[in-house]
Amino acid sequence: TMKIKTLIIILIALITLSLTSCNEKINSDDYDIARQSYYLYLDTVSTVTVEYLKSDKTTDEVNRDLNNINKILLNIEKEFSIEQTLYMASNGILESTLMKVNNASGKNKVNVSDEFIHVLSLAQDIYKLSDGGFDPSIGPLTRLWDISGKTELSEDEIIIPTKIEINNVLDLVDYNNVEIDTNSNTVYLLKEGMMLDLGGIAKGYAADKVMEYLKELGYTYISVNLGGNLLLYGSSKIYESLGKKVYSYIQNPFDTSTTIIQTDITNVSIVTSGIYERYIEKDDIKFHHILDPKTGYPIDNELVMVTIIGSNSCMSDGLSTGVFSLGLDRGIELIKSCEEYSAFFVTKDNIIYSVGNIEFSLTQTGKDNFKLIKVE
Repeated sequence: TMKIKTLIIILIALITLSLTSCNEKINSDDYDIARQSYYLYLDTVSTVTVEYLKSDKTTDEVNRDLNNINKILLNIEKEFSIEQTLYMASNGILESTLMKVNNASGKNKVNVSDEFIHVLSLAQDIYKLSDGGFDPSIGPLTRLWDISGKTELSEDEIIIPTKIEINNVLDLVDYNNVEIDTNSNTVYLLKEGMMLDLGGIAKGYAADKVMEYLKELGYTYISVNLGGNLLLYGSSKIYESLGKKVYSYIQNPFDTSTTIIQTDITNVSIVTSGIYERYIEKDDIKFHHILDPKTGYPIDNELVMVTIIGSNSCMSDGLSTGVFSLGLDRGIELIKSCEEYSAFFVTKDNIIYSVGNIEFSLTQTGKDNFKLIKVE
């Protein structure tokens, strides 16, 4: 199954606001909302919500549109899954494109799709921006640790990799040894045993593809939540008619039953990476799933989580890991250099650093328990 990167669950809630005057009154009865969930694709649960004008679409047409998303998600698995998934197997797909590339490491080039080249090129951009903090060739390391596969084990059953084992696979983690030929559409991993792992970017790409598909169909409001990768488009006419707005909430990393930030921004992607949800514990030491491709161990810096907000979910997904790996100061500098992106950094000592021009406010938990610093 594709590696799950820890992502914060973004809660959608309605906050009633005072009615504002408008030139044309919206009749909420003219619109309807549909929602569908998708289970196990990309080893996660995803939910898509759409609003539509009832005179434009029938219920059957909307259901057909939402059912077609299954095909999009299957295609993402077919391209980027690191292992054969349940849906791949049930559709007779023995291996993904990524698996073919990994299986041919050190042996031969593999012909890939334009889509695969596109995502790998974006991964290359993030690798450079993050000074190697986000490294798509981290596959041997994630396979060795297998954090996701060990979360259900008891502490006695968990085995932590030895320093020797880690050093042995570290030699295989180097994105400079990934050869991309855009003329012939081939990818070649130069060393035998190398493995790409695009789990840190594939869900973001899937969210972009689903959104692209739905926008073309004319929905007035779209929310795509792909395993925590939230992508929003438009504004709800129903909620507007009732004097309401849709707010996105970011969870408190120290108590996930509460939230710390709320924003009503739309036409953006919101992606969070954190160290507090997916981890294993051994001898009173927690080992989280965000691994440092340079040391081979879970990243240990002052950060608890990073939330990236931008127009492209694929880039936001990869940046959330890459920025986290850089730590607070260097991560802030990177986001400041990326004009189209904003971010929230939450540190272990309960400070929220806001970078960018996103309008937001702290929730009650945030006001009571966190210090906010807006970085200019």
